Order: sequence, then C-alpha cells, then structure tokens
Amino acid sequence: DLFTASASGTPKFVITNAGNVGIGTTSPGSAKLNIQQTSSGTGVYSVVSGTTGNNYGVDGEASGTGATTNTGLYAYATGATTNYGVQIVGPAAGANNYALYSSAAAQSYFAGNVGIGTASPLAGNALDVNGNIRAYTTGGGGNAAHITFESTTTYANKWQWEVGNANTKAILADMTAGSQKVSVSTAGVMNVAGAVNANTTPDIAEGIVTSDPSINAGDIVAPDKIGLGEEEVDS
Repeated sequence: DLFTASASGTPKFVITNAGNVGIGTTSPGSAKLNIQQTSSGTGVYSVVSGTTGNNYGVDGEASGTGATTNTGLYAYATGATTNYGVQIVGPAAGANNYALYSSAAAQSYFAGNVGIGTASPLAGNALDVNGNIRAYTTGGGGNAAHITFESTTTYANKWQWEVGNANTKAILADMTAGSQKVSVSTAGVMNVAGAVNANTTPDIAEGIVTSDPSINAGDIVAPDKIGLGEEEVDS
C-alpha cells in the first residue's frame, strides 16, 4: 500500500494494493474511491464551466449486465435536524430550465408523500398540491383528459371523472360497471343515468335529464325537502 501523511505522521491519503483510494481513511474497502470527513463541510466538490458543448457536474453510470440492481446515483442523508436526500438549488425559472428532468420512459416511484407548492404535504395524502392542477390530452380522436378514482389496487370500485371531449363538458362514469352515470353537455344540460336524489340540495331542478323510465325528464327524487331560491318545498 502507498500512504501519504501529514507532518504529524497521520495518514491522509492511501492507495491500497488492490488499487483502491482512500482519502481521510486508510481503509477504503471495496470502493475504488472512499472519502471520509468528520468535520462539517463538503466531501466532494465539482465545477465544470465549459463554454461549448454539454457540461456534467457529476456523471454516474451503472450498467452491469446480469446484476441484481444497477443504481446510477445513490444518495443518503440522516442524523441532522433536517435531512435532504437530494437538494436542488438551481436553475432559475425559465422555459428551458428544469430543476428535475427525466427523459427516461421508465416509471417513477416515491415511497413518501409528495408536496407540490408545499414543503409539508398533509399526512395521509400521497399527493398534496398547493395551486392549480392542469390535465389535458393530445391524443385526439375525441379523447378527453380524465382522473380515475379506485378504492383498491385490483381495479374494483373504479370511477372516472372525464372532462372536455367532443360532445360533453364533463362525465362521471362507473368504470367497474362500464357505464356512464352523470354527464354535462356542451349546452350545459346535465344527464343522469337513474333518479336524482337531491335531498336538501337547492337549485338543481332545471336542466336535468334522467334515463330512469319511471322518472320524467327534469324530475328530482327528494326524500326530504329541496330548496328552490329562498323557499323550501315539501317533496
């Protein structure tokens, strides 16, 4: 092994017989480069400032054929009052600037809750958004952007809320049964597959069409009372 030492004789740098390098340690183990530091500061600092071509501050690649797992970049943080596995402090907002950019077609996985516009996503919410959400599709052919709600991972009890296809403004469908339950046309007419249970909900008497043969178009089934304007009407 090759060692370099300070004036006090304490080893600072070592190259083992296996060709592994240790900085701040004399035992780099199986790592080709092992850097250890016990004081606060930066373990590795890289600056690349070329004025042409592409610059990469850190380029990590793992591509072992037949390996159990390949991880291009592994980050771990623990023990402090606040810990960041990965912290991104730039670039500034801009049309061609991305704090995090994935050009891979592979899926992404997050074990913890995700906050967008908030650093404190509410417990029990896998996604907590502070701000507006935009959903759209470019598929054409009358396709509409939609959100699917499921109570299990086996696609049972699945409902879909669809917005903006060629003929309607909104659709609520029971995807498990394969049937459309509620839709609102571009003219603003609400179509309901079955009776409408208004209960005490006011101001929904107009513009409702139901496919239940026992209910006339525009009828509302209300077990209690419904409010129309400022008055209550017995059902």
